[in-house]
Amino acid sequence: MAALVLWLWGAAFSPAAARFLLSDGSFGAGYLGPLETPSPLAFMAMVGLWAGQMKGSAVWQLPCAAVVAATAAAVLGRLGVMLPYAGHGAAVGLVALGAAVAVAARVPLSLAVAGVAVGAVFHGYGQAGLANHWPLALFHILGSLCGFVLIVAAGVGMTVIVTGRAAAPAVRIAGVSGLALGCAILSGYW
Repeated sequence: MAALVLWLWGAAFSPAAARFLLSDGSFGAGYLGPLETPSPLAFMAMVGLWAGQMKGSAVWQLPCAAVVAATAAAVLGRLGVMLPYAGHGAAVGLVALGAAVAVAARVPLSLAVAGVAVGAVFHGYGQAGLANHWPLALFHILGSLCGFVLIVAAGVGMTVIVTGRAAAPAVRIAGVSGLALGCAILSGYW
C-alpha cells in the first residue's frame, strides 16, 4: 500500500506524468465530469439546497452521504459491479430531490440521508467507466469526488448567502428546475 501511495505521489508531480494525468480519464476530466453533465450537476446542487433548507446537522450529513455514496458507486462500477437502469435511477433521484426542494420537505433526517445516498449512487455510478486503467481511474474518481464536493458546497452556500424574504422562493424555484430537468431526462427530451 505504501508503495502505491509513493508511486501515485511521484506520478502526480513528475513532469513526464503531467500529460498522463491531465489527459482523458484523469483527475481533470473527472473533476469536470459532474460540472459539465446536467444531471449530476443538478442533483448535487439539489442536495446542497435541501441540506440548507433543512438546517441543523442536515447541512453536513446530507452532503457527506451524497459524496460518499457517489464515490463508492464509482469505485464499485469501476470494479465491474453492474447497476441496471442507472440512467433512469439518476433521473428519478433528481425528480424526487427536486420535488423535495420545491416543497421544502421536512422529513426525518435519517430518511433524507438514505434518500440522498440512494440517488447519489446512480450519479456516482455514471462516473465509473470513463477511465481505462486503474491509475487513471483512481485520479478520475478523485476528480469526480472533488467536483461533487464543489457542487454540493455551492448549493449549501446558496441557501446560506441568499437570506431574507427572497431566499425561500429562489431556492424553491431552483427545486422546480431540478424537477423539470429530471422529468425531461425521464421522458427522453434530454
